[in-house]
Amino acid sequence: MIDFEKIRAEEVYRAKVRGRLESRTPKQSKILAFLNTNFGLFLLSTVFISSFSWGFNAWLTHERELKEAKKDQQKLGLEIMNRLRYLDELRKPFAYNERHAIETAISGFNARANVNPSWIPHYSSVFPEYQERSLMSLVWQLETLSTGSTREKLKSVHRPIETAGQYLERLEYKKINAPDKNPEGIIETLELSENDSKKFESEVLNPLGFLREPTYFEHH
Repeated sequence: MIDFEKIRAEEVYRAKVRGRLESRTPKQSKILAFLNTNFGLFLLSTVFISSFSWGFNAWLTHERELKEAKKDQQKLGLEIMNRLRYLDELRKPFAYNERHAIETAISGFNARANVNPSWIPHYSSVFPEYQERSLMSLVWQLETLSTGSTREKLKSVHRPIETAGQYLERLEYKKINAPDKNPEGIIETLELSENDSKKFESEVLNPLGFLREPTYFEHH
C-alpha cells in the first residue's frame, strides 16, 4: 500500500528545505535581475558612457595642461637666460646709461613709473608678457612647474638673485678718455671694484650658472 502520510511528510520537508535555500539567495541575484531589465540596462549604459566620457575629458585636460606647463617652462627658461646676459655686464666696465637696463632685467620694467625717458635704455624681454615681471618672480613660477630636486635647486637661487641687486649700489663711476667715441672725447662708465667683481662672480654668477643651460628646461 502507498503510505500517503510518508509522502506528505517528505513533501513538507522538501518545501521547508526549498524555503531555506531561497531565503539564502544572495542579494546580488536581485541586482543582476534588475540590471537585466530594460531600465537596468539603460541605467547601466548611461553610467558607463558618463564615466567613460568624464575619464576621457579628464585625460585630455591633463594632457593639455602638461603641454602648457612644458611650453611655459621653456619660455621662462629662455627669459631667465636672456636676463642673465645683462647681469654679465657687471663683470667689466660698461656704459653709464646701461645701469638702468641691468636694473630692469632684475626688477622688471615699471611702465607706470613717473620718469621713463625714451633715451634711457631698459631691459627688453624675450616675451612681452614678462616685460614687467622681476627675475625672482620668473624663478618662482618656474618652481611651481617643477618637482623634486629640480624645484629644490631653483629655490637655491633666491639668495643670489637678491644679492645681485645689492651690487648695483656698489658700482663705481668713472670717466674714460675716448677722443674717437664722441665729440666730448669722454665716456662715462660704471664698474665694480676688483674685490667686488670677484665676489659678484662667486656669490651671484656661479650659483646661477645652471640656469644658462638650454637643455635644463627641456627635461624638467
